Amino acid sequence: MDYASVMEQVRLSPAKWFGLETPDDKDIWCYIIAASGHLEDWAAYFLWEYDGRPCEIEQYRRRENLGSLHARLETLNVLVPYVLQTLKEVNELRNAVAHRHGTYGVTEPETPQGRPMGIYRNAQVFRQQWALEALVEDVSDAASALIVAAHPLRKKNEASTRGDATMSDVWKQCSNAGCGNQACGGCGNPVGVQAEDTHWHVSGTAYHKACGDRLRAEPKGK
Repeated sequence: MDYASVMEQVRLSPAKWFGLETPDDKDIWCYIIAASGHLEDWAAYFLWEYDGRPCEIEQYRRRENLGSLHARLETLNVLVPYVLQTLKEVNELRNAVAHRHGTYGVTEPETPQGRPMGIYRNAQVFRQQWALEALVEDVSDAASALIVAAHPLRKKNEASTRGDATMSDVWKQCSNAGCGNQACGGCGNPVGVQAEDTHWHVSGTAYHKACGDRLRAEPKGK
């Protein structure tokens, strides 16, 4: 088979296998698969920085898919809800269009057994423009949010690797009753009197709202 024949098969086979009736259908299907991988990359990167770069990023990235990454992020509770919801729904959408096509076509709203396909925000992305627009906007916003959230963690990890003196050396006591001797080492700002205004607690760990850094129970000395 020559190269032209091979590429003809590459172009035609996905449409035949997945019931992609138009060029737009094929583009949307490709976007869903790519968007899932894109969010996987950024979710894994955020967690890699959050965990303090325990290994090379390539090794860390191979461990999990978007579904398991979302589960970890949900447990940590350090990202705003809309980001977590986007990761969850994009993962479900990707799994549906990649695995439930059967012989009836991925652009249908559900399988003959009633399982949803191509649904995002309770609408069919292949046929309802507003659902496709929402998907594209949410993917962009979620990726941006993961990048922004990873930024202070990256700076802290890089500084730690270099051995620099950073704001992580500055600790200020939390005067909130019941919080104990907590302080923020990520941005150096006092955590204040009211915990709900400046930081929050998850499973016994406190987080500073200004930078997302984990707070420690003991002040760090110079």
